[in-house]
Amino acid sequence: MPDSKKKRLLYSTPAYRAHLTREFAAMQTDPGDFTYFAGGFSAPAATGYLKIAWDDLRAVFAYKRDLYATDELCLDIFCPENNSLTITEETAGWHTFTEQLAAHLPLLPGWYGEVAVPAFKTKLTLPYERENRSFAQAVAVYYPTDAQPA
Repeated sequence: MPDSKKKRLLYSTPAYRAHLTREFAAMQTDPGDFTYFAGGFSAPAATGYLKIAWDDLRAVFAYKRDLYATDELCLDIFCPENNSLTITEETAGWHTFTEQLAAHLPLLPGWYGEVAVPAFKTKLTLPYERENRSFAQAVAVYYPTDAQPA
């Protein structure tokens, strides 16, 4: 039985649109589980939190996962000491992290659009690589043959 104390928002009403606008604005500024400090960030990992300096990042690969009804943009972040993490659009703090990434690294211009279009195609892209390797060289260095996003 529906809870009569909860306010219901009807689809396509001004109240519903205002609610969505507030939710979107909150999502855009939410740092999620990331913490930012002068020169770097901390991110959750299986072994606790990784503290990573922007200058120490080795590579950033971007791609999409086909989830059948939708796509999900992903970033594979390669760090020192063979540490890496994957961040997706569903990761709390995604928007803030991608803004911070762009503010601190010389990313490939237009990388987001390059990955996002066309729909349902993985399109592995290399927005950043510290050693200026070519795409093919970087893929060979960072992904074992059978571990490349498909």
